[in-house]
Amino acid sequence: MPSIQILPEHLRNVIAAGEVIERPASVVKELIENAIDAGSRNITVEILYGGKKLIKVSDDGCGMDRDDALLSIERYATSKISKIEDLFKLKTLGFRGEALASIAAVSRLTIETGIDTSLPGTLIEIAGGEIESIRDAPPLKGTIVTVRDLFFNTPARRKFLRANSTELNHVIETVISEALADFKLGFKLFADNTELLFLPSVYEPRERITQVFGMESIEHMDEFEHEFDDMTIHAFISRPPELRAKKTNQYIFVNQRPVRDPVITKAVYDGLSGILPEGKHPLFVIYLKINPSKVDFNVHPTKREIRFSDSSSVYEFVRNAVENACVKKLKVIQFEASGSSDRFHEPISASGPIYAYNTTDSAHGLFERASCYETSLPSERDIIFLGEIFIIMFQKDGLLIMDKHAAHERVLYERYLKGEVIPKRLLFPKQVRLQPALYRSILDNKEILNEMGLEIEDFGSGTVIVRTLPEFYDENSLQSILDDIGSVLKTSAEGMDSEEEIFDKKKALAASLACHKSIRGRDFLNIEEVKTLYSELLKASDPYHCPHGRPTLIKITLNELLKMFGRL
Repeated sequence: MPSIQILPEHLRNVIAAGEVIERPASVVKELIENAIDAGSRNITVEILYGGKKLIKVSDDGCGMDRDDALLSIERYATSKISKIEDLFKLKTLGFRGEALASIAAVSRLTIETGIDTSLPGTLIEIAGGEIESIRDAPPLKGTIVTVRDLFFNTPARRKFLRANSTELNHVIETVISEALADFKLGFKLFADNTELLFLPSVYEPRERITQVFGMESIEHMDEFEHEFDDMTIHAFISRPPELRAKKTNQYIFVNQRPVRDPVITKAVYDGLSGILPEGKHPLFVIYLKINPSKVDFNVHPTKREIRFSDSSSVYEFVRNAVENACVKKLKVIQFEASGSSDRFHEPISASGPIYAYNTTDSAHGLFERASCYETSLPSERDIIFLGEIFIIMFQKDGLLIMDKHAAHERVLYERYLKGEVIPKRLLFPKQVRLQPALYRSILDNKEILNEMGLEIEDFGSGTVIVRTLPEFYDENSLQSILDDIGSVLKTSAEGMDSEEEIFDKKKALAASLACHKSIRGRDFLNIEEVKTLYSELLKASDPYHCPHGRPTLIKITLNELLKMFGRL
């Protein structure tokens, strides 16, 4: 008997579906893109239980007659390509003919479609890839696809789905991404019979970005266009105070297709190099148009990853466009703290480049026991500033190097966890509009936020009212603060309420808030402020690491220096 065998067709279809359909959001993406390719002007998405029980996508596109409807659920059935050359001049979102067949293989699928409101439509019911019925439907022009019980026939796949709220957040992100990609279309999203998104058609991307992120965000974004050879970029990039502590709200569209691309992302960051504050990230929406023959969308089943025929030219084009448009406008956010009038004096710094010395010992060998760090404060003559980040303190048995940003993060982090942050009440409470997923996450965690100095109330329609802020924040950065902490809460464990799990959420939130307002590389401290920071750091439960695990202090002993120079 041969050990190699051909898989049965049903199993092949289920395996193929696993490449395309990862979670409910994958279904939503594929159905929206089918609707767009069908010439729809308005698309409505409805889901129940995070999409696990039901996903329904309705459009007003061209629809299908019965023959096309039956073909649409077959694998490799497509109207987009007929020869291999067509793969390299794609102008549509779908082209493989996988979406409906893959969805049908792992769900109970219903398709209602028609090409004329005066003629009967077609209704097809499928379960696990098998057609159960074909019959007339009421007249309609467009298509309604209903997906029930996703992964009902693959329980091993179903158990990997996350909580309903987590899956819903992925669906929200998918709809927002598709809406940003094509601002001339109208989108609605309903979850558990509640409207979460209403994004009517607009005339330009700026209006769509305003719908999604709010007026305050768009007012702090630089918009520019640039064209060279056969490439065109239309971009929106945020400037202070609309910067983030995490890489969130960053969207890239190539020929109107939402993609993730490290080449373009690196080009944006490199274009902003030297003017972005350390640890901060811009919000950006990049629309890139390029000759279809120079980009391959067929490198991944989900079509979210792409490959350029000449990635270096794309990189240079985007980097130069960003640098020329933004470098003169972005300003470095200065650290503002109360009680100091001379915080921004120029430090003593090295005139040349600084090189780090790596010993052959493990990194842990550089971290001494607490007793090795002198608890007495250094004098002014024992402190020098090295570059923009490091502070060197001379001790009798070696050098102590402090990363001022990491050190301040640890100090603030512990103040948050210990409840030592004093809230300040705003004279005029401020309204902040949030993305739906962030809005829900923040409202679900109002009590935790209140403990950390943020008193927040629901104002409805995706808007919250902020009444208090932690003492060292100002209201001008409210939008970015709430966006950051909303992202942290969204990605942390949801729907959990044990003491340990709540504390884990508090730690993640405290780390985000601490990073948001800790000292940056170009925030200069005077000698007294250095001594105060060092003193506060030594009082921390773990003075040697920031909340993210990076070192705050490294000590190089005299003996280690002697070994480095071959004297021991």
